[in-house]
Amino acid sequence: MNSNLSSHPILSFDFNTFMEHGSMMSREHVLLRLAKKHLILHSTPPSGREVEPKNGGLTKIAENLYHYTNPRFLPKLYHPEFLVHLVDRVRSIHRRRTLLRLGGRTPPILYIWHPEFATEIDRYDHALSVYHIYDDYPTLNGTHPDLEEKEISLLKKADVVFVINKSLIEKKRKLVDREYIHLPQAVDFDIFDLARKSKKLAPADISKIETPRLGYIGRINEKVDLSLIVKLALKRSDWSFVFVGPVNSTPAIADLIHRLEQTPNVHFLGTKDFSEIANYWNCIDVAIVPYRVEPGQWAHFGSPLKLREAFAAGKPVVSTPLSDVKEFEGLALTASSTCEWEARIEDALEIRKDSKLTTKMIDLARQNSWGARTEMISKVFQERIGAH
Repeated sequence: MNSNLSSHPILSFDFNTFMEHGSMMSREHVLLRLAKKHLILHSTPPSGREVEPKNGGLTKIAENLYHYTNPRFLPKLYHPEFLVHLVDRVRSIHRRRTLLRLGGRTPPILYIWHPEFATEIDRYDHALSVYHIYDDYPTLNGTHPDLEEKEISLLKKADVVFVINKSLIEKKRKLVDREYIHLPQAVDFDIFDLARKSKKLAPADISKIETPRLGYIGRINEKVDLSLIVKLALKRSDWSFVFVGPVNSTPAIADLIHRLEQTPNVHFLGTKDFSEIANYWNCIDVAIVPYRVEPGQWAHFGSPLKLREAFAAGKPVVSTPLSDVKEFEGLALTASSTCEWEARIEDALEIRKDSKLTTKMIDLARQNSWGARTEMISKVFQERIGAH
């Protein structure tokens, strides 16, 4: 193993493969930076989505960062119970041996991103266990009823718990009264800073769209209030609504997506490589974060990456009144009703000319880079491992 790396490798567990939807989420940003100091093996469930090779093996994502594919000879079982436990244990042994082959010979740091992996904490001799909460998983639509029980177990056993949202910390504290570390989302500031200063030509697909452009950059799925966009787009044909990112057109939103695709001033530009995202932000006049906030939706306790990205691009933001967004009152405008949204967008189109406000947004983004967040995580690792 590289002599510059920490002696403790990291075993990471989540449902999603690395950049599964072509977008950089908090998991990707954190793991890529931690890989500068740690050997990392990222694993998904045996029944989950996989990256090649599909028959058990490794995919190198970046230097020191690998995706572990569960071998087919250790499938996900549901019964009988004794066989389920046996296969799970053998799978953990196989994963640990894979880590050993890569050079990870000391007890690993377990980095768990989802409560479904709560039992992994008992299967390894580990240096530290971390649970990173970026969603209120047990309340999401379609989750298994025993997920809260698994999360409570994880909250009790994990050495460190990071949480992206202060309101979510208070909710979890009612389940388990312990120490929680607030770790909000951040931004890849250097990429946005470079794009903003380079004055690169606008991508052809967005340059053809009339201004003002109201932009949403991220995954388009059920968390987005598409019915609100339909109303706004029909009411304000003089505004262009631009969506950049993959569209997950589930049956619940398929009709709304189809209706928006037929609306002349709504534009879906599709998935873009992360290296292009900052340049698309440069071409947007106002960033919009139109999330549904009812329980069962991700945004209910969300900490949107796109809020920080918009700040890094120096763009005014209009958002649903998420608790995380309210902390930036004065820099981000919030709206609930269609009329409020229309009024706040008009306000945002005016304040985009305020250079002092733009400077404040950029400075805030600079102070909240992913580099700074990961340094905080590394510091916690050092303190906690040293205290063991």
